[in-house]
Amino acid sequence: MVPGHSKTGSGVLNGVQNPISTAFAETWHGLCRVAHALAATAAVWRAHLWGMDTRNEPLIMTGEQVAELLQVSPRTVEEWRQTNSGPPFRRVGRHVRYLRPEVLAWFQELVRHG
Repeated sequence: MVPGHSKTGSGVLNGVQNPISTAFAETWHGLCRVAHALAATAAVWRAHLWGMDTRNEPLIMTGEQVAELLQVSPRTVEEWRQTNSGPPFRRVGRHVRYLRPEVLAWFQELVRHG
């Protein structure tokens, strides 16, 4: 161990601040801030690329909301549920509810035809 040098990596040696260590720390923190901003921007762009901004969309959806999202009739969603060929659903008492991420995942898994 170097005399006067702490284990914490504070960049101080014998009471003198190491300018390289300080510059590295400032650069590192700046890069972390940029990375967080890019991650948030990427999430927004992914939502826009799929044609929807999900920030104000409900997490739990009714069959009518699922029909609107998928641009089909509510009767089609009901038929899918009865034949177990549609998106996963849950019952809350006598009410049927869907989770938006599961509906979108189900849609993305559909095989392309044509």
